[in-house]
Amino acid sequence: MKVYHGSPKKIEVLIPKQAKGHNGFQNLEAVFLTDNFLEASLYAIGKSLKGKAHFGIQKGKLVIIGNASTASEGYVYEFDLPESELIKGEQKEDLGVYAYQNTLICQDPKIVKIEEIQSYIIYVKNKNELMQVLYS
Repeated sequence: MKVYHGSPKKIEVLIPKQAKGHNGFQNLEAVFLTDNFLEASLYAIGKSLKGKAHFGIQKGKLVIIGNASTASEGYVYEFDLPESELIKGEQKEDLGVYAYQNTLICQDPKIVKIEEIQSYIIYVKNKNELMQVLYS
């Protein structure tokens, strides 16, 4: 099964890490992947904003408070993994997301530039608007 991981950094290895989330799946020690290239692209760009801006990803959109002037590009890694080795997210917010509990070697990332996903970005003014867009 083709799955993707988005990162703001060029990396060689993905090692399972303890996650902090809202349910059992989101708290696994794993590498998290998606079956959707666009979703991975949104995470690659969104994660480049960590510590610089608040953001969230929901329903195929990247929602950012303010602007994305500090975001430029990210990397999407593609893996072809046996579906039997992937743990599938079952909650509504985890659909299309998979956890993989083994180390992955990263090769040939696709560079994603913010201009390529601009039509999937929503800009909001504050945290209340961010939450409204993410959870409505």
